[in-house]
Amino acid sequence: MTLVTAAQGSNFIVVGADSRGTFGHPDVAFSSYDVMQKMVLIAPHVVVLSYGAGEVGDNLLNECRESLQQPMDGVRAVLQILQAFCQQRWNQWFVSVPFQFRPVVAYIVAGLERTQSGEYSIPLIYSMDSRMGFAPAFHRYGWANGGVPIYAIYILGRRYRLDMSVDELCGLVAYAISETATQDQRVGGAIRMMKILPEGTRELNEMEIRSALDNYIQMGSRRGSNE
Repeated sequence: MTLVTAAQGSNFIVVGADSRGTFGHPDVAFSSYDVMQKMVLIAPHVVVLSYGAGEVGDNLLNECRESLQQPMDGVRAVLQILQAFCQQRWNQWFVSVPFQFRPVVAYIVAGLERTQSGEYSIPLIYSMDSRMGFAPAFHRYGWANGGVPIYAIYILGRRYRLDMSVDELCGLVAYAISETATQDQRVGGAIRMMKILPEGTRELNEMEIRSALDNYIQMGSRRGSNE
């Protein structure tokens, strides 16, 4: 299983994911492997997070990238192309497979849209799920989770604010993933994160993620002691 998260600030987005994949069912027996890559930078200002049947989802995304005739940018353009590609492939691959036996593949498409002045600074987050025909869902409240989202929904629902700084939001996303991993064995492994900024997208290294998480926890402790 997995946990992928995207959250937006005033003109930026932070995305994060664990690295655990699982095989089997936790009620019986399952194995895990912490090698999954669930974030793909598909355009300079757009990242796609995947969850569900990981290998099928990765293949869809790779084929979509390889089919592009020219570079693109902007979250709406990526969303439109990815949705059409997924629908076409799904109808081709699984036309004879009963619905209940089809794999589940889902994506969070997060990024920046261009303003009239040409700057990429409008944050937008969408999700798509094969069970809904890859219909785009718009997350107007500022964040989205996929995989095992229950704890992250609770955390972001209580702690997320649109006016958070980049560093704060990095800490919150890392906290939501790390806390979920303490409660559900289907989430775990190394945390990966990216910042989507007007000047471009950058992946955080392990030290930066640990620092953001530690600073966020310490900030929460200081806030609690002052209340």
